[in-house]
Amino acid sequence: MIKYIKKFINKLKKKKMKIGDKVTFKKHASKAASGFNYRENDELIITSLLGQINGEKWNIRNTTTGGVGWAYEYELHPLVITKEDFEKQKVELQNSINELNMKLSWMDENGVGEFNEDEFKVFKTLTLLDDDSISKVEKSKLIAQLIKN
Repeated sequence: MIKYIKKFINKLKKKKMKIGDKVTFKKHASKAASGFNYRENDELIITSLLGQINGEKWNIRNTTTGGVGWAYEYELHPLVITKEDFEKQKVELQNSINELNMKLSWMDENGVGEFNEDEFKVFKTLTLLDDDSISKVEKSKLIAQLIKN
């Protein structure tokens, strides 16, 4: 029994990937194993070990779509995150924070206890129209973007 446990522990130590790792499919991986059509750059999280037939077989979850499937370890590689990726994420988060601050300011200025998206969009539109530093073309584009969202 102890021999089996030691063998199992050694096998775990040799694994390249573990539960919770962020991975993505290797270029030209078959993707047929999972039954899902993941894109090469989709961020996946390993959720559990499915089996060890023909190599390590992992359950995976797509962090964007929430889709689940499985893949062999040889089809996956660790997710590489660059400085540019972090910078892009930082800008997106800062934009979200700015939007939340604008919503909170609007609620405070108008004494509103519950947020109403439609009223806020009208407020943003009126604010844009009052801003003389923005050209009419830019205002049109910004208002169109507000309508789409």
